[in-house]
Amino acid sequence: MIEEKQQSEEPKKGNFMLIAIIFFLAFIILLALYFQSNSNSFDPGISRVKCLSEKSFLFYSKSCPHCITQQKYIGKYLGMINMTDCLENVQFCIYYNVTQTPTWIINNKYYLGSKKLSELMDISGC
Repeated sequence: MIEEKQQSEEPKKGNFMLIAIIFFLAFIILLALYFQSNSNSFDPGISRVKCLSEKSFLFYSKSCPHCITQQKYIGKYLGMINMTDCLENVQFCIYYNVTQTPTWIINNKYYLGSKKLSELMDISGC
């Protein structure tokens, strides 16, 4: 009788481990999907960013949290974007009537707030 009880408990332990492994793998997959959907994975390529830089100008401020977000959205292409810091070039920003940062001028139209690269490509037509 004792032997029968021990034998019936062993498959339960195996089933528990299998279920635990399945839940763990599902958790890892969901976590990877979450981070993938929240990342800025859009990569337009150098030629499209050159097109954007020809059609746009970014006004920002080093102390602006939204500007920091904007710079993160631009990522590795930051050096290709035409931009100025309004704290260092106040008169230039006043001349263009920029009252808040970040502000994009794209094709002679003003766009306020941080924009993802995919949105900038759509706006600019690049």
